Amino acid sequence: MIIATAGHVDHGKTSLIKQLTGIDTDRLEEEKRRGLSINLGFAYLPLATDSQNNDTRLGFIDVPGHSRFINTMISGVSGIDLGMLVVAADDGPMPQTIEHLNVLRLLGLKHFVAVVSKIDRVPATRVKEVGAQVRDLLKSQQCDLFTVSNTTGEGISELLNYLQNHPLQHNARNLDCHFRMSIDRAFSLKGIGLVVTGTVAAGKINVGDELQLLPLGKTLRVRSLRVQDKDAQSGQAGQRCALNITGNIERQQISRGDVLTTAIDAPLVHRCDARFRLLTDAPFAVKHLSPVKLHIAAKHIEARLYIIDEAARPRLQPGTEALVQLMSPLPFSCCHGDRFLLRDHSETVTLGGGVILDPLAPRAGKSREQRLTYLAAMSHDDAEQSIKQLLETQEFEINLSDFSRSWNLRDQETQALKNLDGAKHFIQESICYIIAKEHWQVAEKTLLKAVQQLHLKHPEKTGLPLSALLEQLQNVITSTLFQAILSEAIQKGLLKMVGGLVQTPGYKAKEEEADPPHWKTLKPIFEKQAAQMPLVSELMKVTAWSKPKVMDTLNRAQRQGLVLKLNEKRYGLPHQLLDYAQKVLVLDARGEAINVGNYKNITGVGRNLIIEVLEYFDSIRFTLRDGSSRRIIDTTLPEKEFTR
Repeated sequence: MIIATAGHVDHGKTSLIKQLTGIDTDRLEEEKRRGLSINLGFAYLPLATDSQNNDTRLGFIDVPGHSRFINTMISGVSGIDLGMLVVAADDGPMPQTIEHLNVLRLLGLKHFVAVVSKIDRVPATRVKEVGAQVRDLLKSQQCDLFTVSNTTGEGISELLNYLQNHPLQHNARNLDCHFRMSIDRAFSLKGIGLVVTGTVAAGKINVGDELQLLPLGKTLRVRSLRVQDKDAQSGQAGQRCALNITGNIERQQISRGDVLTTAIDAPLVHRCDARFRLLTDAPFAVKHLSPVKLHIAAKHIEARLYIIDEAARPRLQPGTEALVQLMSPLPFSCCHGDRFLLRDHSETVTLGGGVILDPLAPRAGKSREQRLTYLAAMSHDDAEQSIKQLLETQEFEINLSDFSRSWNLRDQETQALKNLDGAKHFIQESICYIIAKEHWQVAEKTLLKAVQQLHLKHPEKTGLPLSALLEQLQNVITSTLFQAILSEAIQKGLLKMVGGLVQTPGYKAKEEEADPPHWKTLKPIFEKQAAQMPLVSELMKVTAWSKPKVMDTLNRAQRQGLVLKLNEKRYGLPHQLLDYAQKVLVLDARGEAINVGNYKNITGVGRNLIIEVLEYFDSIRFTLRDGSSRRIIDTTLPEKEFTR
């Protein structure tokens, strides 16, 4: 249970924590000298109801109340369960009281307890008056109110009993996600090494685990850790942790707000889409593209506020909310559900706050209807609800790999989303996509119908090149979905590839003359070139023919299966491509990567031709590109395609 104090400077927050726990959170000499908190202070107290398991503890965060240290206060209130609003009976609510309360509310906190302090300094009527004022401030929350004196101890036992025994509702924790923690302190201890501290935002961590440090990108390891100020073997979301980390890292390389995570592909971005609310008492409206200061966990960076909701432009008025994109020149780490605050560029006032919806925000098309529909689905707090809404509203494929990164999901949680009823998933170039089965079926029927209509319209053609077919369907099927549907349609026998052309099974093109005019002139050129396979421009040069004449001859020969088309500028004989395909199989049998370098070595031809051949093999679904390499889809395809 994490409890954060809030309230104006010198209203007794630090003294109250000392009364409750016996711990003085003002630990720095400067804080002692000046009589106010500068850095976050922490104190811990075992629960009275936890006599058998003393590991369950109340954790108190003492945040500074002075206006100059509001930035420190903001970084300390992520991941808390309860806000303890402290108001001195002599002063009553002050501007900082309201600002702290606004901060806690903007960061999503819903549970509060109110404390009127310094009751020994004023008459009972004043205590009652201030209590009423505090209740009015918290009227939107149902909370209890206590009156105390840190000097005499009056009311302390009642408050302590409440905190230790009252059934408070804990904030939901992201325990099933990757570990994430924003660093608020980093220091070196003699004999121990580098230590970093923070409140764990998500997941679990164990001694020995490997972590990624963002934005630096270094891999570190947890040597030891302390949780709630006690040695431990593991920590989890909602707990204050101190991690003793090891790796190729120096203290000077770590900055406040850097993030530690167990995710190897955690988002590190310059822009993110979010829902933002401008405070009702904000002193001014916020212009579109205004410069602001972004506070997210312990991070504090410059940013601009792009108002996505066109209806809210050119100014967002106080008390209203809108979809926005936060854009920063510096990279920062965030995930779906992270809370943030915005202050004006000079950092004199808190403007408002909100929640991150999508850290992988697009640079273009921010306000397009499809994007707005996507963000509407991302407004859920539950990943399954969000993906279900996306499946209902998105006609095309959804990048599930990016979705999982945005939500900080582990493989187990992503797998559960893949298996949702009514959903179909597929892999394309190492990226996992998901789509509603009904949308997949509609797209599949559209593809099959396009091929059938081609046969009716051009009975003399063997089939349609992939590029032409994709171009014909580009307004109704994305390239990614097209490739996936085509691959499955071929596997299911609904379509087939013949010489790089798509056709329906059993289809035969209208008979043409056995020997296309002029083919006997071109064929010897191909035979002489052997593995090189001449370019169309080279055929024109050797024959002195016009390009239309060369292309007409090649197209006629292609329809009869005498030659195969790699692309618009190169053709090859079937036995030439069979030889190339067999060398791909050799690489695979050797266990060597099917990449440009290895393939160039085994074929002995130039890089440009190698790339064209490999792209052709991808297009006929013999291979599938996976990063810089390929993997074989169908080992039997070369014999079927190139030995007719």
